[in-house]
Amino acid sequence: MKINYAIIENEYYALELLKNILAQLRPDYNLKFSAESVVDSVTFFKQENDIKLVFMDIELVDGSCFEIFKRIPIEIPVIFTTAYNQFAIQAFEVNSIDYILKPVTEMAVENALRKFEKYNVLPIQVAMFEKLKDLLVDKKKTKKRILANLGNNYSYIDIDEISYFISEDKYIFLISLAGKRSLTTYDNLTQVEKDVDNEQFIVISRNIVVNIKSILKIEKYYNGRLLVRIKNLDEPITISAARRENFLKWLGDEIV
Repeated sequence: MKINYAIIENEYYALELLKNILAQLRPDYNLKFSAESVVDSVTFFKQENDIKLVFMDIELVDGSCFEIFKRIPIEIPVIFTTAYNQFAIQAFEVNSIDYILKPVTEMAVENALRKFEKYNVLPIQVAMFEKLKDLLVDKKKTKKRILANLGNNYSYIDIDEISYFISEDKYIFLISLAGKRSLTTYDNLTQVEKDVDNEQFIVISRNIVVNIKSILKIEKYYNGRLLVRIKNLDEPITISAARRENFLKWLGDEIV
């Protein structure tokens, strides 16, 4: 039986990883729709469609995914994929059949798909509620230092001394506050985002995770966008109008 599914995900590499895993595990499943925002998701689900399953990140470019459920009823199963486990209970209250913490793995996706295929929509049970409580209690652990690869040698750098991480040609580099460039052992930025403190670092573009200490200047730009100038980065980063509100909330709502 052909299953049409959707992925609502604001991080490019996480989207590609999930697409590849699903293509391997369920080649007969068809990705019918993908989006990175609440607005685009609501627009799509208002239309008649044949989506049978949704993979959904919690934090989207223009707010929490739960805004989607507030604006339009979605009565199809949802599998949440996110690093933010504090949203676990709320996630299971909106048709969720599973909750996968990033980085997504084949085993986690396979287990979630088996639940979907066996139960369609899985009711909340006592055992599941206990699992959610464990997720909420388990405070996210963040790294204090990052391993760097220097030719035939390894070194490390304290997380507070990192200006930003950047993805280039399938490699992840870090740039220190002092301007030193080092190759890391990470495969993608999704892994970086999982390891760092999300109050200190943010995915500011598809290929950069930046330390708040490295943000030098934020300028209002046309059409509701922002220009963000970062220490040790020559060109400014453009924040789209859709991402603006979420970025400013992370920053502290100090700019209006």
